[in-house]
Amino acid sequence: MNQEPKTHIVNTEDELHEAIKNANDGDIIKICSLIELTKHISHGDNPITKSLKFTAELNENQKPVCGVDGRDEWHTFYFKDVDVTMENIRVERARYIGIFIYYNDDSAATVNVNLKNIICYKNKGDGIYIGRYANVDIEHVVCYKNKGNGFCIIDCSNVNFNNVKCNKNKYAGIYVADCSNVNLNDIRCDENRINGINIIKCENINIDGVKCNRNKIGIEVSEIHYEINVNNAICNYNKLAGILIGNADKVNVSQSKFHGNDWAGLSVHGGGESINLFAHIT
Repeated sequence: MNQEPKTHIVNTEDELHEAIKNANDGDIIKICSLIELTKHISHGDNPITKSLKFTAELNENQKPVCGVDGRDEWHTFYFKDVDVTMENIRVERARYIGIFIYYNDDSAATVNVNLKNIICYKNKGDGIYIGRYANVDIEHVVCYKNKGNGFCIIDCSNVNFNNVKCNKNKYAGIYVADCSNVNLNDIRCDENRINGINIIKCENINIDGVKCNRNKIGIEVSEIHYEINVNNAICNYNKLAGILIGNADKVNVSQSKFHGNDWAGLSVHGGGESINLFAHIT
């Protein structure tokens, strides 16, 4: 008989460690303060290997204020080979990656990541890293002022970003590589040192309602199999190009604006069985 999920209420670091230790698959860990770590929650030799849901209350402005201050611990959260659900959580100041999620078990057919209402701030590597997952859903997430990428998504399928902001990261706002069926909707990536969005070696990309301003390149896409669709993109005042697309099989760009970029508004080169530009403004 399946047990009902248990909710573990956490206010201190010791309570957080005990909750993770004692929880069963499917349990909920509710964090009720911003906890400063003095020892690892999880690390390379001791990842979280239970399918848990981490959650917290939002403040009166519907912003995440509870969560974990990594205080230079290696990864604040490190999950391996499990479904991951997190909502309303703040993660900051990890020594490397704020939230590290990796799947290494080829025997499982489906594994899922669901992140909603997350803030990843001032981590010394990527804000969030996800590798080798089958279904990734990201909604209302903010990654800013991280010293790596805001997001780094590697070797995943069915990746959906909705209402995401990645600003002022040292590398890209969103970096996606070796993935398939990637959808980015209502995204804001401004003032990242490298690119707002960087997508390489992926299959089937849909980008809609994206703003990428004042990066090195607003959106850079290369080595795309099958099709890339860009609609309602605004890529202004980037140091090189608004959108740079290279070696894609089929390119469709529509209803997009590129203003004040130093080198090019839109550049498409290499590959391509077809390139279609509709109602674009340069």
